[in-house]
Amino acid sequence: MTLSGETARLISKYKPRVPIIVVTRTEYVARRCHLYRGCYPLFYPKPQPQKEGSAWQDDVDERVRWGCEECVSEGVIPVDWKVLAVQGWRGGAGKTNTMRIVSKDTLMSK
Repeated sequence: MTLSGETARLISKYKPRVPIIVVTRTEYVARRCHLYRGCYPLFYPKPQPQKEGSAWQDDVDERVRWGCEECVSEGVIPVDWKVLAVQGWRGGAGKTNTMRIVSKDTLMSK
């Protein structure tokens, strides 16, 4: 998940052997992330929730789930996927400080 695409740019700099899935609500950021090596930008059409707190984390989980479902349908990641979600502990640009391993089972059970 990204607001500015900066974290995706920094990750792509290290040329990982796996795809970098970029989920964003900004069309400009999605277009710009096409320029970064290994990035697969996805435009997330749903509006941002107004509340902070648990609603924000639920929104993050929904975007991860949606992004993975889109990539599975396009053949970018396998059906039994595990992903490394890079996110911030709260909303806003420049807040990236958390990585978590997410599997299909953990997200789909919610």
